[in-house]
Amino acid sequence: MTAGLHPGSVEGNRKTRLQPDALIDDLLTQEFDMIALPGGMPGAENLKNDARIQSRLDGPGRAAGWKTDDQFSALSGQAGNSG
Repeated sequence: MTAGLHPGSVEGNRKTRLQPDALIDDLLTQEFDMIALPGGMPGAENLKNDARIQSRLDGPGRAAGWKTDDQFSALSGQAGNSG
């Protein structure tokens, strides 16, 4: 399932258009096994600055043991250094 921050389609930096299945507001109370946030600019910055995304990642996500990309990078570095 894909979700958008605002109604309507989203245009990528190479003019690719995506039509999200739902709005993020409609999904905030649902449980998911994984949430993948795309990279690229300015989209990654928009996601970083959206309070709804941050509350989902910082609150229940951290409490449930979710990992962020930064944490995965750190874990990968530790794994490479351990042996």
